[in-house]
Amino acid sequence: MNLSAIGTKGRYDDSKQYVTEYEVFYSRDNQKWMQASGENGTIFIGNYDEQTEVRNEFNRPIRCRYVKIKPLEWVEYITMRVELYK
Repeated sequence: MNLSAIGTKGRYDDSKQYVTEYEVFYSRDNQKWMQASGENGTIFIGNYDEQTEVRNEFNRPIRCRYVKIKPLEWVEYITMRVELYK
């Protein structure tokens, strides 16, 4: 599948739990992993609250079968809702 962007939100209720920075890795075979990059390099800016979606475009569409998200910074707990866009 080709992916062009990733969207994130925090926890679904009024709890202040969300990820503020993260990295994205992708693979076609679950063996060799590559790091995705966007507007700010390889570190993606996440959420500033738990309800508003933040969408980050990849520099170029990535062709993959597997995706890993590595949270780097968060508020309270690591809580993410994720949507991947074609």
